[in-house]
Amino acid sequence: MVFENEDTSLGHLPDGHGTLEMESLITRVQHVVVENEEEPSPSNIASSSSPGTLHPSECAISYEQLVEVDREAKAKWGEVHTKTMRDVVRHIIVPYTKTAGFRGLSYAQTKNPNGRKLDAFVTHCWDEPFREFVNSIRNVCSNQYHKPNLWVCAFALAQGDHGTIEKELNVPLADSPFVRALEEAKSFIVVRNTVTDLYERSWCVCELLYATKQENNLFPHHTYITGPNSFADSDFRCENARAHNLADQARILGELENHGVNRINEIIRQFREFNDRESSRDELLCKFSKYSMLKSSRIMFTGLVAGLLIYLMARTPPPGPSII
Repeated sequence: MVFENEDTSLGHLPDGHGTLEMESLITRVQHVVVENEEEPSPSNIASSSSPGTLHPSECAISYEQLVEVDREAKAKWGEVHTKTMRDVVRHIIVPYTKTAGFRGLSYAQTKNPNGRKLDAFVTHCWDEPFREFVNSIRNVCSNQYHKPNLWVCAFALAQGDHGTIEKELNVPLADSPFVRALEEAKSFIVVRNTVTDLYERSWCVCELLYATKQENNLFPHHTYITGPNSFADSDFRCENARAHNLADQARILGELENHGVNRINEIIRQFREFNDRESSRDELLCKFSKYSMLKSSRIMFTGLVAGLLIYLMARTPPPGPSII
């Protein structure tokens, strides 16, 4: 590049000044190139960035963004549906993040390219009904004027890209995105469900273990329990928890044994039994949701039959006087 009215001849300069002038020219060219560089867009961010660009704690979604996913799920499957978080990831999150320009990024990164710092770390199980999950989060946030930014693994990690996920998780547990996010969290939300006990899953046990180790009083002072206490009577022990990846399961078990299995099992027992008015109401709502479609069909059928009988009775003339 040549600047307007720039004299690029160095022959008139005293010895030694030509090199300095050339360095100055190169610096000015680089400055202009940087100034004229194209502003990054979601598409070129996705193509030039890797999922590790943001610190895990910056891969949160807003409460409103969670509600957006809930609206999309209802639009796809109806107001009353029993789809799980796993279904939402498979049919909504993965297709969205695999569209042009978003491949290899998490849902949180596509929605917040510059990052969104978490407020609350959410521990949950993918077997949960998604509507149940959203209702449980609503219960926690309902009285908060400023809704928290939520770290939810389904949205924080690059789903559908197994290579990326393996790379993120194939590190010491203390360096995993879960633990690094927990270190920055202001609160810890435990979302129970009616289908699977959280603490039959190794990663949920791992998240609880590291939450108890944080020095920021995350547990117990900033811990919230939400969702139905369907497994209050369970005696399943955390050392028997399972993970899809057996190597992860073994690593987590080893860490658990190093930090006191009995202590964690006692905390889990309290989490399972914890109950309040909102949790009880939520459990009833979840049970209603699970069977409401079937019940509605039965009610409609019964109503039709009753209506038909009333109609036939109205059209049937009353019997005449008896003749003895």
